[in-house]
Amino acid sequence: MTAHHYSFAHPSARNAAYTRAFRQIVGEMRPSYMSVAAYDGLALIDLALKQTGGKAEAPALVEAMKGQTLDSPRGPITIDPATRDIVQTVYIRKAQRVEGQMVNVEFDAIPAVKDPGITP
Repeated sequence: MTAHHYSFAHPSARNAAYTRAFRQIVGEMRPSYMSVAAYDGLALIDLALKQTGGKAEAPALVEAMKGQTLDSPRGPITIDPATRDIVQTVYIRKAQRVEGQMVNVEFDAIPAVKDPGITP
């Protein structure tokens, strides 16, 4: 059993679409938490650029990112406006064989987890 914020087996429509698109590009390799973090970062930049009218100056982009909520392949994420750190669900998972593969199957969740070591 493990706790983590992403498994490629996360049961959501957004993750299924992400996994299909990922595999079209890289083959049968499983998407990882690192690839999802990159996806989320780019989605956040896209959202911030839309809010700033395409202006890419760092202070305006950072301000536009504060407090944003995204529907990520990992589930809902928010950028804490005070710390600018991610707030995300941590899933409790159990390794199980599914369709011949070992995967982390989620069976419980702790929503809206903030990093306790980061203070504003």
